[in-house]
Amino acid sequence: MDLDSDSDDESYSPSESSESDDGDEEQPYERPECIGQTDYLRDELPTDEAYIAAKAVQALDTLSTLGLNIPLLLELVSWGNAACRSNPRIKAACMRCS
Repeated sequence: MDLDSDSDDESYSPSESSESDDGDEEQPYERPECIGQTDYLRDELPTDEAYIAAKAVQALDTLSTLGLNIPLLLELVSWGNAACRSNPRIKAACMRCS
């Protein structure tokens, strides 16, 4: 089960090389070590894809209720809002891979 994929292309693998925008030689994709927390959470999910989709929809519904969507939330916690960037809980959640 691939939760990171947003396409049906089964041939894609994050470990494949990717070419940079400036035309340099391809570099292999390297997963940051902090991805371990995400891997752990993914491994703890049930294998039922319908259940996982329902959880994702529930998260999207919650964001919508708050007047947010994924791109806006990511903007706010990443660079778009000083109060979010300085909030200790948000900062800790965002800095795990820094």
